[in-house]
Amino acid sequence: IKLSSCSQAHTEKCEGVEVSCQFCGVKSKRQDLESHLRTCILNKKRCIFCQEKVQVSSLEVHMREGCSEAIWCDLCGKFQLKCSIEDHKNPYFGWCEGVEGICSICEVTVEDYSHYKTVHSLEWADVIRTLRMN
Repeated sequence: IKLSSCSQAHTEKCEGVEVSCQFCGVKSKRQDLESHLRTCILNKKRCIFCQEKVQVSSLEVHMREGCSEAIWCDLCGKFQLKCSIEDHKNPYFGWCEGVEGICSICEVTVEDYSHYKTVHSLEWADVIRTLRMN
C-alpha cells in the first residue's frame, strides 16, 4: 500500500507510532521515547568537566560524587570546575550568582563583574588592573 504524502507526513510525527531507541533498539511509542531515553542504559553523554562518558540517568550523581574535576558551589548551587572554584566565588570578577562584594571604585554592593562594565564602562582587563591597584 502506498501512503499519500499527507499520511507519510502524519506518520513521521505521530505520537502513537512505534519507534526504536537509537541507542538500544527497544521499540516504544514515539510519545514514550523521551522518557525511555532518560533511563536507557546505553544512552551516555560526556561529562562536561572530566569528559568521561556517563549514563544520562547517572550524570548528576557522577558530577556530585564521582567526577574528579567537578565541585558543587554551595553559594549558587551549580557545578563548577574544581580548579576554578576560587575565581568563580570571587566577589569582584567571579561569576557566582550567590556572592556579593563591595565595588573598589564606588563602594556599593555588587553581585558580579557586570557592575564594572555597566556602571564604570570597564572591560575585563581593566577590572583586573583596578582590583590589583586597590
